[in-house]
Order: sequence, then C-alpha cells, then structure tokens
Amino acid sequence: MKCFSCFAFLVMIAAAFAWYLAGGARLADASDAGCSLASSPSGYGCDPWSTHLYVSRGIAKNGNTLTLTVVHNPEYEGNANDTRVAPGHEYFQQLTVDVPFTTAIRDFICVAFASRPGGATLDASSPTFLTDVENHPESSLLAGPVSDGTAHVNNIAAVCGTSHLATVVAPRLVAMGMPVLADVALAVPMTPKPQGFVVGTKFSAWVARGFLYVDEESELSPPIMATVTAVQ
Repeated sequence: MKCFSCFAFLVMIAAAFAWYLAGGARLADASDAGCSLASSPSGYGCDPWSTHLYVSRGIAKNGNTLTLTVVHNPEYEGNANDTRVAPGHEYFQQLTVDVPFTTAIRDFICVAFASRPGGATLDASSPTFLTDVENHPESSLLAGPVSDGTAHVNNIAAVCGTSHLATVVAPRLVAMGMPVLADVALAVPMTPKPQGFVVGTKFSAWVARGFLYVDEESELSPPIMATVTAVQ
C-alpha cells in the first residue's frame, strides 16, 4: 500500500483498526482480499472501498458517445473477508451516463481475459461463442443498450466495430480455463457524493474492467468525464 506520509499512514491504520473493532466490512470479491489491485484510484493498492463501483447494466454506442446504464449496489464492492459495508457505500442507485467513446476506451473494454499469452483473438460471430467464453450477459458487452437477461452477441460488433475481441492475460480472473469476457463498470470517486447527481451532472470517473464476483476493478482506464442523462 502506498501512502502519502507516515502520518497519513498512521491515521489510516488507526481508522482501519477502529473499523475492524466495530465489526469490519462485508463483501464480494475473492481477489480483492488478496490485494490484487495494481493501483487504486485513491493512490494506493489493496483498497476496494476507495471508489464507488457502478456495475454496467447496459452499453450502447451512439456515434462518438458510449451510453452506460450502471448500478451501485454495495453487494458488489469490497472483498470476501468483509462482513459489513464501509461507511459512505450504504446506498443503491442506477445512473445512465454518456462518456466519450475514444479509441482508448474501445480498446479497453472490447477484450476477453485469458490465463496465458499466445491465445488467438475471439470471434463473437462464432455460433459457439457463448459456450467458448465465460460471461455475464447482464454486466458485459452482451447486455445490449439495456440489460434484459438475454445475451445480445451482436452488441459486441455494434460497440467495438468488429466481432473480434483481443485477449488480455489475467490469470487471476480465469477460473474455468476458458477465456472470460470482460465485465464493464465505472469507478466513481467518493466525492462529490453520487447520491446528489442529477440529470446534467458532469463528473470524473474511470471505466473499469474485470469479472464480477472475482475482481471487477483491478484494471482502470485513464480518467474520463461522464454526463448523467438519467437517475433512478
């Protein structure tokens, strides 16, 4: 864990100890418990509570804009050793946001994870794609514009401009041996509080990719600016 000063480190340890005595946290990811985060948006690793995680429930490309429907649910945050939700995360919210769809963002989300290098690109147009790739239809590119529980395979080409997905080596995300289609999320800063967002609010965030219930936010894009178009 990086720290900004010895004093800040001691304050952080004291706060964490007090939190532990109060009952700890609660939660979801196995990998986060082992500090798999390469770098946290807050400036240090091993801190899955450093941002609000908004998991995708719909992805659509409209010209140079990517429209994401995302949900905040504290059940998706934290790690497997947590027992309670960290302060500030105890809320549920759904947002629809627009973010600039750059080449960097396209290349970041249009991927599948593999256990080792050397794998070929994956073709979503293959009739066996859904059985060849471990996937979550509701939180990946398969969701379509709004998740309805159906795997919308054609949405991959609609968003990525091709049915072919590059593979990224990430053994920690591959449990079944087969490639894993990336789940997509937003990592939203703790301040300003997202509960205060309204239509038209602009905020800085990071696009996150990973695999739900394993590690959703170990890889983050460069910062992007999102605009809220709907709040529920």
